[in-house]
Amino acid sequence: MTSRRLLDETSVTLLKAAEYIEEHGWCQYDLFDEVNRACLDGAIIRSSNNFSLIREIEAQERVAKFLGGDISKRSALGFIHVWNDAPGRTKEEVVAALRGAAMMG
Repeated sequence: MTSRRLLDETSVTLLKAAEYIEEHGWCQYDLFDEVNRACLDGAIIRSSNNFSLIREIEAQERVAKFLGGDISKRSALGFIHVWNDAPGRTKEEVVAALRGAAMMG
């Protein structure tokens, strides 16, 4: 018998964001594109509980921390936008970051 841990709301939001990108696609340089693909932050926005600003900020901070961002010097939102839009970034890396950050909770 294995034990299962309960996920906090931020972890659930991040896992939903990963699923959103897997289902709808990923984009760069915009929250959403013309066919509803989302960047990392756009997926968090779509997946937060009732579009909760607090949940969005918690999720952004957790992803930035997971990626090694120093959010004391720069906002988590700015960090994840730069990371998402980096040349060569892939959908798979973004999904992995969301899933990894979810497991931090």
